[in-house]
Amino acid sequence: MPRIPRDGLLLALLVLLHCALFESGLGGSDGWGYFANVESLLEDHDLDLADNLSPRGRQGILGEVGTSDGRLGGMPHPDRPGRVVNSYPLGKVVLDAPFYLVGKAAGKAAGGRLQLPGLAGTPYEGLSPGRLLCVLGVVFGSNVYAALAVCLTFLALLRCGLSRPVAWASAFLAFVASPLPYYAVNGMSHAAATAVSAGLLALWADRTREGRRLEGGDVFVFGLLAAAAFSLRYASAALLPVLGLLMLWEARGGRVKAAMLYTAGAACLLWIEPLRNWLEYGSPTRTLYPPLSESWVWLSPGLPWVDYFPLLNLFLSGRHGILAWSPLLGLAMAGLFAGRGRKGIRLMAWALFLGQAILPAIGGSYHAGSGFSQRYLCESMPVWALGIGFLLESAQGRRRRLAWGFGILAAWNYGLFLLTHAKLCRLSPETGTREGWEITDYLEALDRHLGPAGTVRRILDASVPGQLGHPGLALLGMLCGAGLFWALLRTAPAPRRP
Repeated sequence: MPRIPRDGLLLALLVLLHCALFESGLGGSDGWGYFANVESLLEDHDLDLADNLSPRGRQGILGEVGTSDGRLGGMPHPDRPGRVVNSYPLGKVVLDAPFYLVGKAAGKAAGGRLQLPGLAGTPYEGLSPGRLLCVLGVVFGSNVYAALAVCLTFLALLRCGLSRPVAWASAFLAFVASPLPYYAVNGMSHAAATAVSAGLLALWADRTREGRRLEGGDVFVFGLLAAAAFSLRYASAALLPVLGLLMLWEARGGRVKAAMLYTAGAACLLWIEPLRNWLEYGSPTRTLYPPLSESWVWLSPGLPWVDYFPLLNLFLSGRHGILAWSPLLGLAMAGLFAGRGRKGIRLMAWALFLGQAILPAIGGSYHAGSGFSQRYLCESMPVWALGIGFLLESAQGRRRRLAWGFGILAAWNYGLFLLTHAKLCRLSPETGTREGWEITDYLEALDRHLGPAGTVRRILDASVPGQLGHPGLALLGMLCGAGLFWALLRTAPAPRRP
């Protein structure tokens, strides 16, 4: 695959600037649970997480073990007393391991010279300096994967023939309008999974240019990447058959050969989770997650009537509905129909959206559970960038006006992120969090009579510089990021006329 242009790397720096300003560490129990898996495998060479809990009793890294929702971070083994486990996919262990080892090496190099600031009352209370650096290494890894996702998205748009300014604007607007700004800074697996999705789109755009058909090696790699997406997020399981059907449609050399190559590529990674389940629970199909019959919405008794229309609610519901939370992404869907003469890339885009958003929403819960915004949209971020790019490209003389309109819609989602980061949304009784369960939860700032100035102050105080006592640096960083993006767009080469 061609290397990423220099201005794509500058775009990645903008994402890293966002992460530096609004880093949340390992966030909720998911981030800590993933970290515990990495630490346990690298240090103890097992998946017994009992000794990977924080020194702050049993309320630390994995959350309170043994509670009804304990499996979100860790829970007692159902058959082996004293053993603590979780069912998070192990793919993220592989991706986090290099950053963990760098943090460990930095801790050893610093020795006893490293002095920590006051950590009382934080999730890091009681961690040794060396262990804290391992945590920070893994946190930085999530930031890097988010930046890589945007970078690969930019490359994919260039491979699709979009001009550089349009590709720039589309990749950045899709990032801002997606839930990724939140999930890039809390140690969960969404950033890495989005990077895999962007890699799929970029590879497809490169291999199918000018009407070319996929070769056998390409099909193998697509199977490998589809399995990687599953090993990072179980919700991407539906992507495996969807991409498989697309491979049969597009590959040359016969469908039987394509099926065998795709299966061989996927099999390189798909054995990991069944092996873990067999070693841990005695069965390759047993996990700590509820069986499909308990989560499939059509078979679940006692649901509110609205939950029986998951596809409609995926777009219209105030509970993480696309149009309520990320209106630009809803509009970007129309752009996927605007790419005339690009049937192949649009097929891949719809396959990614179907396998990572629509089918999980129908098969599980349309609102994607507790968390910020519509989490199923994270992995589809490159798809939305493509739709936005097609719309901007087709706008011709109205391109600048349309871009400003898209920027306003993207700012809506980013504003919800800022309010969530500052805890300016109501405490949800359903989830017990302040991540925004219903769109109306964001009336909290009005309920507190903070006003615009007070709301901005709270947002700046919640940033990393704000928590260190310098909220003005957060505002300066945001202004510098916006200025850099605008300057790069202004200096980008003009689109070539046909």
